[in-house]
Amino acid sequence: MSLRKIIDNQYEILRRIKTGGFGTIYYGWDITLDRPVAIKEVAQSLLGDKQYMDMFVDEALNTARLNHPNIVQIYSLRRTSENNLYIIMQFVEGIDLRDLIEYFIERDGRVPENLAVFIIGEICKALEYAHNLKDRRTGQSLNIVHRDISPSNIMLSVEGAVNLIDFGIAKARHRVAQKTQTGFVKGKVAYLSPEQLEGRDATRQSDIFSLGTVFYELLTGCQAFVGDSDFSIMKNIMSGRIDFSRLNDQDLTPDLREIVKKSLARDTADRYKTANEMYVDLYELTRKHYPGEPMSDLSRLVHEIHIGEDTVPGSEPSLPQPEDEKSDQQNIKTQVLSAGDNPFAEISEPEQKPKPEPKPKPEPEASESDHPKQKPSETPSQPGPGEEAKTQIFNSEEARTVVHDTSSAEARTVIHDTSQAGARSGRGGFNFNSIAANFKRIDSRVWIYAGGSLGVLILILILALLLRGGGESGPVGDYRVWINSAPEGAEVYLNDELYGKTPLQLVELEDGEYDLRLLHPEADPIDTQFVLTEGSEVTFPNFVLTREVYVNSIPQGAEVYVNSRETDLITPALVDVPIMDSVNIRLEHENSKYPVKLAGFEIESGEFQADDDYIWEKQFNEDDERWELTGRFLKEITISSKPQGADVLIDGRETPIGQTPGKMMIPFGSSKLTLVKAGFETKVRTVNIASDFKGSLFYEMFRQVKISAVDKSDPDGPDLKATVYKIESEGKVSQVNEKTPSQMLLSGVEHRIYLAKDGYRDTSLIIGVNQNELVAKMTSKSETQASDQPVVRKPEEDKDKAQLLFIFTDRKSKEPLEGVDVVAEEKDTRERILLGSTNSEGRLEVRLAEGKYKFIANKDGYREWDDGEKISKGKNYKYKKKLRRD
Repeated sequence: MSLRKIIDNQYEILRRIKTGGFGTIYYGWDITLDRPVAIKEVAQSLLGDKQYMDMFVDEALNTARLNHPNIVQIYSLRRTSENNLYIIMQFVEGIDLRDLIEYFIERDGRVPENLAVFIIGEICKALEYAHNLKDRRTGQSLNIVHRDISPSNIMLSVEGAVNLIDFGIAKARHRVAQKTQTGFVKGKVAYLSPEQLEGRDATRQSDIFSLGTVFYELLTGCQAFVGDSDFSIMKNIMSGRIDFSRLNDQDLTPDLREIVKKSLARDTADRYKTANEMYVDLYELTRKHYPGEPMSDLSRLVHEIHIGEDTVPGSEPSLPQPEDEKSDQQNIKTQVLSAGDNPFAEISEPEQKPKPEPKPKPEPEASESDHPKQKPSETPSQPGPGEEAKTQIFNSEEARTVVHDTSSAEARTVIHDTSQAGARSGRGGFNFNSIAANFKRIDSRVWIYAGGSLGVLILILILALLLRGGGESGPVGDYRVWINSAPEGAEVYLNDELYGKTPLQLVELEDGEYDLRLLHPEADPIDTQFVLTEGSEVTFPNFVLTREVYVNSIPQGAEVYVNSRETDLITPALVDVPIMDSVNIRLEHENSKYPVKLAGFEIESGEFQADDDYIWEKQFNEDDERWELTGRFLKEITISSKPQGADVLIDGRETPIGQTPGKMMIPFGSSKLTLVKAGFETKVRTVNIASDFKGSLFYEMFRQVKISAVDKSDPDGPDLKATVYKIESEGKVSQVNEKTPSQMLLSGVEHRIYLAKDGYRDTSLIIGVNQNELVAKMTSKSETQASDQPVVRKPEEDKDKAQLLFIFTDRKSKEPLEGVDVVAEEKDTRERILLGSTNSEGRLEVRLAEGKYKFIANKDGYREWDDGEKISKGKNYKYKKKLRRD
């Protein structure tokens, strides 16, 4: 049914599309720009009195600045004298997501998984953009939250595009509801988040929860939350009870089920923090399980539903259906679950991931100074990862012990004078085997925690002295020198002569000075010296075998931590790493708030684990025979692109680190960034982030657009070989000379293309942001005036009539404007008269009969000008106007 109505002489309502909770949507036409639009007439019940209408308009205008390929753009808001409010929006030819869900329910099926994942991923892109949008003038976040994610607010076009509508309308309505006591829009309660129902402010995580309910419904055919009334539905949402068994019934991949569950977490701490975080998981899922082109599949399906090409009633859609279709249709259709007074009796508890058993922490080392109540006979516990090894110094007359720093060039020895103490005295001796057995039970990381070889030496001395009271005498049998290493098996050389492998007990050694060397194929050599005098014996603590690893960072000057312990080393540095255990390395730098970490570094293989492996560089230096590790610190940098919505990949990784525009973690130094967006050429750029970098990154992407021209009366005929002579975009004009058909490389914004052909009227058309093909239908000059032109007759030549002069110039350049069409509309009859077009000097002279007129001037690329005037016979009138570009 036609509902033809003109709004502000610019937008014409042609027919009703649908009526919903927020008002009525019409199919309309932009008379000025000659394009279809969607016109939403907001329901009066949502607006209240004048102050609330003003508030509603302010909220809608705030979201009108959203410009993203997955968000339906708001062009304008118009308020009539009858107090009606109209929102003029981008027209999307297609269906909404509710239509798609019902289409499959009617056929006892469900939306294919690959399409469900694709649709939700596209909405994640839209939400991530809106949630992070900032005011261009102030730089302040606009804090835009949709608040009303539901199937009816997600549009699917016949081209396969996914668009989100009605940003901010729910917020405006909520504010009105607080004053007018208006209830929730019917049918929307099931998609609200728990925090919204509790009266808290909606956040970006609220949108993610609502999107999770839509995702659940797409995959199961059932709403996530059902009940006998809105109240019971609200109760189910706030309790967090969801029947996740329906996901199991659909044979979905475990990864897909986990994404749905995480998006629907009752506690926001367990829910996705950002839409981009959810999108990255969906992207990875698609790459693994759903290859193909979902946009094309969705386009065919939407076209089938929208146009109605399903020729056999009840027939299956053309897309492939799930392999395992369930006969139990309760998994497809929405049900109300109830069991007497207990509304949750038939709803299973949400699946919980088993929590890993906590790893026992090593006990902190104890000493008398730390624990005054400890008895002297008690054995101190091992040092914990967060403590220094405790050092005890004994009087030389009591113990006859000399301690040398193992990192120095002095002998690494413990020399016992057998004439006074130790194994030869009446006191219990030092039982090395017992102590070594105890050390084998200690976590091997104790070597690092104790501060290297010196810590090991001190720790063994402490344990040895505390255990001497009742232990057995030293190593079995008589000995003069005892040598061991961790790990065992190191070759022992005394004065360059091989004596054996550790553990090694030497008995028959003469007094004298000895050079000791330990060699192990996987470790750096250890060199030290010791002296044997008459009646003395030497017991070495375990030599911890290590290998040097070169650790560097970009930028340099980072503090090095090994197994959470500070090493006092600054990159670049040589770090001793035990060969008997894997270690964790952490770097911290004053120019980055994010540390660089790797875990489980194996000295033999060089293998390690890192959350972001691309920030670590590893190579083996054959000359020095050691591993070289370089960690690159990360910096949070805003990356934007034109058009927006491009996936950003780094250094060849297949998973994007984010989507433009957005803040992303980029390592210092050189990196290769790849921007990918459907319909546009892939952009690859190398960036080099210096330590003092403070800016942002912006990239312009381009697409190939095919432009052709045909005769309007014969649209299927051959190309006219028209000339593309001018292109306008973002206020810039480029003069070109291309013959159709032509492939042109254009950026990701709207462009106006101007074409000319002898014998045809000049034509200009707009190429949309995501458009890759344009066919210009040109009108022959020999044809009569097109029926869609608002002209009914030409002015008659009469000298007694008034003389009118129109002069038009460009507002900015002041240049005369040729080809401005001028129309006179009679105010009484609304009859329109084409007065003509301006010449090369921007002038038009014409005679017109007396009367009341509205003059209208139009030129492609310029805003329309109009003015009212009463014309008297025989008089002269002059109109000199400056036209502003669109």
